[in-house]
Amino acid sequence: MLLIDELDKSEADLPNDLLSLFEDGEFPVEELARVRTRHPEVRVQTADPERTAVVRFGRITCRAFPIIVMTPNGDPMPL
Repeated sequence: MLLIDELDKSEADLPNDLLSLFEDGEFPVEELARVRTRHPEVRVQTADPERTAVVRFGRITCRAFPIIVMTPNGDPMPL
């Protein structure tokens, strides 16, 4: 599950960036993308302290999409 709290306080381009992410199913990790020619695969820690994951060519690819919950801070959002 992905929680995006107070979406209306985010940068103006965040909703479009999220749409691109969900359409593509992947996103770059800029720090790893810069070194992808020297290190095409990098093992990274996950939120689970017992596990790691491999990032290939500086990109995270989704196998499944999360349930997404977005909340505003209570102020009406402009249309």
